Amino acid sequence: MCRTGGSDGADEKIAVEYNSVDLGMLYRLSSTARIGLMLKNIFGFALKRKYDSFALPKCATLGVSIKKKKMTFSFDSEFIFGSFGGVGKKTAEIWFLRAGLENEISRLFRLRGGLVYPAIVRTSSLGNLKADIPWPKFSGSIGIGLELKRFNIDLALYGDPAKSYVEREPVLGATATLTYKF
Repeated sequence: MCRTGGSDGADEKIAVEYNSVDLGMLYRLSSTARIGLMLKNIFGFALKRKYDSFALPKCATLGVSIKKKKMTFSFDSEFIFGSFGGVGKKTAEIWFLRAGLENEISRLFRLRGGLVYPAIVRTSSLGNLKADIPWPKFSGSIGIGLELKRFNIDLALYGDPAKSYVEREPVLGATATLTYKF
């Protein structure tokens, strides 16, 4: 949900009810190597007729991870493309290249780091956004993970490319994730 200023200065609520179908696959090449594919927004639909014209861009991610002793190296490529929005749809073409490293400090504790490079960032409404991404023109992250018997706790600090673009200077973001294992 987002808010916009109304004509009388009051905030208006804008919400879109839209559903999409995603698919993810992971194949173990060996005991130390995996390859994965994720397809998001394969097709979408709205249960209410007034949202029939809404769309989300498609997203395809192909990645590989390799484990060497207590280190895991990961690489992926994500491509976001297609139409998005409502009646006056826009188009996007965005391609991210990512690399990550995880070091298993102990059976429970992990240290992580990663880099994201935006190879292509274009939309029909704003043109080539890559030129306006502030220095250093890529993003990074650092994080820690705690893997318990029934829970995983992950904390990360990262460069936020979208906010950096909007604010025209590097902006940091943070995330915390708690995962319960069934």
